[in-house]
Amino acid sequence: MRKITSPTRRHNHAAAWLLAGAGLLFVAACGGGGDSQPQKNAAGNVFRAEDCALVINDEALADFYDLADRVAAGEEVDVEAMGAVVARPVWDRWRRSFEPEHLTASRVGRALFIALRGRDALPERIRDKTAPSDLIGNFRVTLDQRERIEAFVEAFRTDELACGVFTVLADWIEPSAMPDTLRIDLMVGHPEIRLYEDHVMLDASLAWAAGRNQLVRFLASTVYRDVATIAGRDPDKAKGSGILLETLRLVRNEAVPAYLDDLIEVTFDPRHRLMANASPVPDQVCLQAQRTIISLDASLHHVLALPDAGDEDWTQLYRLFVGGRSIQPCGWYMARVIESRFGRDRLVAATRTVADFFAVYQEAALLSPAEPTTATGSVGWFLETAPPFSAENAAWLDRELKQRFP
Repeated sequence: MRKITSPTRRHNHAAAWLLAGAGLLFVAACGGGGDSQPQKNAAGNVFRAEDCALVINDEALADFYDLADRVAAGEEVDVEAMGAVVARPVWDRWRRSFEPEHLTASRVGRALFIALRGRDALPERIRDKTAPSDLIGNFRVTLDQRERIEAFVEAFRTDELACGVFTVLADWIEPSAMPDTLRIDLMVGHPEIRLYEDHVMLDASLAWAAGRNQLVRFLASTVYRDVATIAGRDPDKAKGSGILLETLRLVRNEAVPAYLDDLIEVTFDPRHRLMANASPVPDQVCLQAQRTIISLDASLHHVLALPDAGDEDWTQLYRLFVGGRSIQPCGWYMARVIESRFGRDRLVAATRTVADFFAVYQEAALLSPAEPTTATGSVGWFLETAPPFSAENAAWLDRELKQRFP
């Protein structure tokens, strides 16, 4: 699922699931409803909210629809002109966010041209050199759903929906960590959210397909990933037991964003043909998390019993997560288990450190009833049957995580 990526996230996790608390001053500023309208700049593309520190720039979206209107009116806009449009500053920031291989203006311009005019209209000299691009599909969705997208974007601005991000994050992030201003660029690109150079780049078609409530949560989780994750090294650059410990740091870092997204409830408007079938399957997410935790417990016993465990032995534990793309499902699952046993406030407190997150999960899992009360295979059943770590492994994890991430 391609939904959210954050190129600048600080927890060094390159494998995004394909698929943050704010300061009290920000919360107070965002609290009012009001009837005021967003303030537009002279150029007509920048909107400053009245009720919170929010700036929305829809220049790229306006560029896209302007090109579409020109083509629809019979103007033969050439591929060079489209490349010039996507060389503008907002587009340029979005293109540069695809590190380390930036999207060139000419490549994006060709994708625009194909979406708006068709491949056959390309100059013959570049027609055979232009490979299919998944950008083209989303450009076409954004054009096909223009009326719905433009209506959603207008409400998004006028109702200052993104001010809700500060409210969502109020319990999760220290006031000093919250950005001074939430800057959102409404883009037309891949159906995803990217954060780069302190700008949240939000694809307009994703915004519409997600809907009001989900979109606010998605934006909040994106900000959380950028400002509230615990820093460390990539597991594949660590040594010895650090390989596993850094992996578990990533699990903790994904826990809150996945919880805020309400992972297993994610849905998209079925009229967005690229996103219609992108929703996770709840029991599969739960089963994947449980199997990974059980496998980790057994494998950790094995590695700790080795007299001379090397990097390859510890890397096998990392592969339990990477091979099954289990980092995010495990983080979400452990967070939900904690919440189901002890409530949301205890979950918020548990996420402050990596060691606390795993220790509180262990405490919650040890309370699993002998006889579950919910239907077998349901989400409730999976939460009731949370597998604990062995006492020896739990003690080792607590000691080592506290030392590595104090």
